[in-house]
Amino acid sequence: MADDVGARAAELARQGDLTTAVRLLVAAKRPGDASHLLDTHVVRLLSLARYADIVLAAEPLPVAEQSLLTRVATLDARRHEAGVTMAEIEATLTEAARDGSRHRQELVAWTAAVLVEHLLLEGDLLSVVLAAEHLATLPDDPLPSGLVLQARGRLRRVAALVHLAAGPDVGVGGETSTGEAAGRAEVDLAIADFHRGGWETERWITISLFYLFRVSQSWSSPPAVTHALTEARDQLVALDSSQVHFARFALLSAAFAQGDVDTLRSEAAALRRFGLRNKGTTTLGHFAEHFDALVSLTWFGGGAAALARLARAAEGVRHSHPSMTGAMLVRTTQSLLDVGLTDAAAEWYGRVTATAVIRPHDPFEREVVACRLGLLLDPEADVEARLSAALDGLADVAHPRVTGGLALRAAMSAARAGRAELAERLRERARPFLPAPDGNERTAWEEYWERSATDPAGLPQPPAASRTLRVLAPSLEVSVDGEPRRLAPNVARLLVTLAALGRPVGAEELADALWGDVDPALARGRLKTAIHRLRQALDLGPDELVRRDGDVVRLVPDPRWSVDLHEFHRLAAGTPDQRLAALRLVAGVLCGSQFPYDDVLAEERAVLEARWAALADELLAKGAVEEHEIELRAQRLGLPVPDRFAIAKLP
Repeated sequence: MADDVGARAAELARQGDLTTAVRLLVAAKRPGDASHLLDTHVVRLLSLARYADIVLAAEPLPVAEQSLLTRVATLDARRHEAGVTMAEIEATLTEAARDGSRHRQELVAWTAAVLVEHLLLEGDLLSVVLAAEHLATLPDDPLPSGLVLQARGRLRRVAALVHLAAGPDVGVGGETSTGEAAGRAEVDLAIADFHRGGWETERWITISLFYLFRVSQSWSSPPAVTHALTEARDQLVALDSSQVHFARFALLSAAFAQGDVDTLRSEAAALRRFGLRNKGTTTLGHFAEHFDALVSLTWFGGGAAALARLARAAEGVRHSHPSMTGAMLVRTTQSLLDVGLTDAAAEWYGRVTATAVIRPHDPFEREVVACRLGLLLDPEADVEARLSAALDGLADVAHPRVTGGLALRAAMSAARAGRAELAERLRERARPFLPAPDGNERTAWEEYWERSATDPAGLPQPPAASRTLRVLAPSLEVSVDGEPRRLAPNVARLLVTLAALGRPVGAEELADALWGDVDPALARGRLKTAIHRLRQALDLGPDELVRRDGDVVRLVPDPRWSVDLHEFHRLAAGTPDQRLAALRLVAGVLCGSQFPYDDVLAEERAVLEARWAALADELLAKGAVEEHEIELRAQRLGLPVPDRFAIAKLP
């Protein structure tokens, strides 16, 4: 019978069900055999990045019965899955250092790799010092074991990423080199270690992380980088690796840097599906939402909905990895300044000042932000000397394209403030750091910043549309090539909801929001039917206007479509004339007459009503609109009219 139990457990493990195999042996009171079985399989699972499987398989066996090998593997897996404490890692490292077995060197190196990766994610640059110390203890010849190669590759990867984050003029081995060159050298060594040891997942993750850092440091992604990241993603998919999200996020970041919206949103949708499967948004998922919302804010007039998504993403990162929050807040503030949302930018910049400085160029970029904000709040502000000093500092420690990009963005703010001469001087300051504007090497962002620096409105102008979607009206209005189209109530409600939310929505969340009073399976069926009928009614092409990527549905209006809600947010961030046009664009609040009691739209209506009222207040104070017009429009919208708007009171 005992042999039968052992044979059955071995067969279960071979079939991939290590957890049941261990449970079987533990139930048979054979902890030694369970420990041996775990030792036999955990390293293989680690090489496949099956971290959740490792944690689950070790759980049935009491920790006291587990070998040190299994405990280190479980510690590593938990760092990837649920997180571990510094105390746990240090205690395990101390135990590994005292281990008298032949695996001592492997276990110490492995635990050290877990330690330095943990420190790196916490933003502690002590990680590179510890990585160097442990690297010095590892052998080159004879050929190290697979575990040593895995640990050495990971230690080298940490050193590489810290070099890349440090920027130019990093000392390496007593010589001076750029951070990128030093990082590349360490990455090449790490990739070689992973390749020799058969750790293919780690190899492709390393390639992804290297290019991710390059993109983040240079604000650009040449075609070769995009190709390398696409290959890394495809290789990890082929390996069925649970860590493919690293490559997806790196590819998404490259797409964001170049202004490639389609690729960005495709990878963002994949990361959302990953989050849904894992019952929670990961840190990378929060960053993906952040980048997607920035694109929506800048290119598609995302307005309040995009701001809400940015706030949720920042809060998510603050809880999961506080050290990364500062960079996200700065990027958001810069984008708000780009589109002229000065008050919102001031609020976000207040949060920036409370975060730690991590990267060498952070103080100088923050100074540029402060100067841009100062210009927009006080057009006569004397900030040129401060801007010049900040750009000098950036030139010393940042990638040239970062320096050039920030100079252009400062020029945008100067143009908005009516400081045309300062804007031109800043544009001239940017040119030596960027590719020539008449070539094809600039990113879409660099072209946008250059154009906007010569245009005080500073806003992208969408091409003329032949199809319109109007939700700022009492009832939904849709026209295709000038021909009005009528939609069934369920279909119309779906379209209004997607437009109002202004973000990708999980299919289950959307079905529940629209048909929460029916069985979930029936609600999902109704959603599928509504999307199909929408496509038929509007003669939509594949993925036109509404796109469903697996479990995520979103509104994706291409240049043929004009969405009045997007236009409202775009105009409301523009010149006084554009803001007046935004005020007059609103004839209804998210189809309030057609769907008056829709709880899903209530919050979005409140945000829009507040934005309209603030706009009316501002324009009235500046004398850009007559009081009686504000009163009439407010009454038509069913909004309260403040006393200061009233011209006369009826008896």
